[in-house]
Amino acid sequence: MWKDKLLVEYTCNLCGIVRAKVALPYRDEKEPITDWMEIHVMTAVARDHDIRSPNCPAKKISELWIPTVGVQWIGGPPIE
Repeated sequence: MWKDKLLVEYTCNLCGIVRAKVALPYRDEKEPITDWMEIHVMTAVARDHDIRSPNCPAKKISELWIPTVGVQWIGGPPIE
């Protein structure tokens, strides 16, 4: 399931979620990172957070990890 996806992790100190993993589509090299963050990362993390902790009133997450080692560019596929 996660083989063709990038795994990012997030933490919410308010409700106690620690390094929850979320699978995202890889960012195309030509896609601006700001668009990828807004369209894919923020949406997926917010959705996952709402599912895991529906009563948490947090407006933002505490930490976000996006792998940068072993990928071609931030949000990109692994180096082959």
